[in-house]
Amino acid sequence: MPFSIVFHCEPHKDFDSQELKGEGLQKLAHWLLERLNPVQVHRAISMGKGSFTISPFFAKRCPSQGGESCGRERHRSTVQLIRAGTPCRFRITLLSDSLSEAVASFVRKPALVVPVNGQSIRVTHVLWTPSRSDPWPRSQTYEQLFDEASSTCTTLRLHFVTPTMFIRHSNPVPLPNPHDVFRGLIASWNLFAPISLSTDLERLIDRYVCLREFKISSLTFDIGHELIPAFTGWGQFALTGRHHEKHIREFNLLADFSFYCGIGNRTEIGMGVTRRL
Repeated sequence: MPFSIVFHCEPHKDFDSQELKGEGLQKLAHWLLERLNPVQVHRAISMGKGSFTISPFFAKRCPSQGGESCGRERHRSTVQLIRAGTPCRFRITLLSDSLSEAVASFVRKPALVVPVNGQSIRVTHVLWTPSRSDPWPRSQTYEQLFDEASSTCTTLRLHFVTPTMFIRHSNPVPLPNPHDVFRGLIASWNLFAPISLSTDLERLIDRYVCLREFKISSLTFDIGHELIPAFTGWGQFALTGRHHEKHIREFNLLADFSFYCGIGNRTEIGMGVTRRL
C-alpha cells in the first residue's frame, strides 16, 4: 500500500536547506524508518532502491504548484534559508507493504525531534491524508490506484517538482524522454504492486507514447559530493493511436503512481518528486 507522509517541522535555529542534501537526506529517511520497525525496514531496503523516496525541506508549503520557467539555473537557486521557528515540511513516500504496515502507529506517536547536521528539528505533526491546504499527504492501495485510473484519457501532464534525471549508458540524461519516464514507472510498479501489467506494455509505450509539449528548466543538483545535471518543470505525454481500454488505464495508472514512486534516478536522496497535473 503506497503512502505519502508529510512531516511538519520547526527548526530551533536558522536552517539552510542546502545543508541537508544527498546522502544526508537518505540518512534522515533511514533514521525515521528505523523508528517504524527496524526489521521490516532492513527487509524492505534489501529489496533494492525504490522502496521509499524523500523530498528536500520546503518552507511554509510543499513543492510548488507551478511557476516553472525555461532556461538554465544553478543548483543554489533551489536553496531555501529557513528561519528559526518557521514552519517547514518534507515528505517521505513508502511503496513496500512491509514498511506501510507500521505507518499507522508511527503517525499517532507524539511529536519527535529529528537530528539534522548537528541541530535538532522538531516535528510538530505528521500527516498521511490530504486536505484542501495540503494535497501531498495521501495513501491508496494498489488496487485503488488500478481501479481509479482512467480508461479513456490519452493525454496527461506530469510535474517534475524536484530535480530529475535518468541514467543511460552510465551517463546522466536531464530530459523527460517518454521511454525513460514510463519504463522506470513500469519497473517500480512490477517490483512492489501485486497487480500485473500487460506483458506488451513496454513495447506499446516505446511505440505510441510521445512528448507533445513541455516546459522545463535545466539546473545542476548539488548532492554534497557531486553536481548532477537535472531538470524541473512539466511535460505533456500522449498515447497516440487506438488502444484497448486496459492499455489506456495502465498508461494513466503509471502517471498516477508517479506521485508515490517518483521518476528517474536518485529518488532516495530528494530527486524525482513528481505529481500529475
